[in-house]
Amino acid sequence: MKKVKLIHCSDFHFDTPFIEYPKAVAEKRKEDIRETFLQIMKLADNEKVDIILISGDVFDNSTVTYETITSMKRAFEQIPDIKIFICPGNHDPYTARSYYNIIPWPANVHIFKDRLEKVHIEDLNLTVYGCGFGSSYERKGILKDFRVEDKDKINIMVLHGEVVSGSSVYNPITEDMISKSGLDYLALGHVHSFSGINRCGDTYWSYSGCPEGRGFDELGPKGIVIGEIGKGCADLSFKETCKRRIEVLKVNISECENYEDISLKIYERLGLHKREADIGRAYERLNKDIYKIILEGTVDRDFSINLEVLNDKLKNLFYYVKILDRTETKIDYEELAKEYNIKGVFVRKMLDRISAAEDKDEIKRLRLSLKMGLDALDYREVRTNEN
Repeated sequence: MKKVKLIHCSDFHFDTPFIEYPKAVAEKRKEDIRETFLQIMKLADNEKVDIILISGDVFDNSTVTYETITSMKRAFEQIPDIKIFICPGNHDPYTARSYYNIIPWPANVHIFKDRLEKVHIEDLNLTVYGCGFGSSYERKGILKDFRVEDKDKINIMVLHGEVVSGSSVYNPITEDMISKSGLDYLALGHVHSFSGINRCGDTYWSYSGCPEGRGFDELGPKGIVIGEIGKGCADLSFKETCKRRIEVLKVNISECENYEDISLKIYERLGLHKREADIGRAYERLNKDIYKIILEGTVDRDFSINLEVLNDKLKNLFYYVKILDRTETKIDYEELAKEYNIKGVFVRKMLDRISAAEDKDEIKRLRLSLKMGLDALDYREVRTNEN
């Protein structure tokens, strides 16, 4: 039976401000997303796919740059034989002033408005359904009570929403709705991680996830879904497309006494202590990637870790690295509490408050306050360990 070859992608979030990065890195990351998008369009051309499904949040907000719009339009124009279907999401809803409405998009691009629509492609025996967000929230499930019109056709829907068992302000979708829809494939956006290829009844569905991670809550490989859909069958798989992976690495430095010790411990956690062939591949990968390294454990009170020094030692290893110090200082508080001076009085009172506290977050705050207070009394740099 005839099948449709497709690429399903979502959540590019073009022109994200990237506020947690330095300004220069933020600008480069914006371009990374544009480059990843162009690579996906080239992949679609090389793989000779029939359709591209983009399931919302193409834009991060209403501020979109000229280079983003021109890059998108040119990329679409270069693949005129591929039909492209875009469903606006909660970050980029379809409105009178949205870029979906005011920009003249190429003829092969169909943008679903804020009501359910369908497009028939006769030569593929295909119907593509879709409905975009009309505002930042969509509390009524768009898929509720939906049924395909012709079960003999291949039926696909591109949609932005949240698969839940209860309510949601982002177009709630239940597995029961999916199962009863009669769709052959539901291409979803909103969740930034690949969901796997799932099946409810006779309907296959997935979140492709975002093609390029942005913050430290979007870790690991990011990409698209590519493959074929037919009546009662699916041959779909995840393909990594991200230019840079984002990773978080926790490193216990309890036995470390200097920066060299810390560096070696980080290298060990990264697998850079193995044989040379592995090290070469690891370096090649790390140099493209973004890391947050969280230092944990306990260190000697006389070892005051300067993150700028450590960052300087590691900066050439990664595309970008952010280091957080969440270590505890080796301090015998009980001994300090016995001292007959201001420091002893302070420690005794803080230990009493910690002992009386019941809430875990309150205990955490009090412990941090105790450490910061001791640093201040010893004329040390006062750090919160929260950054």
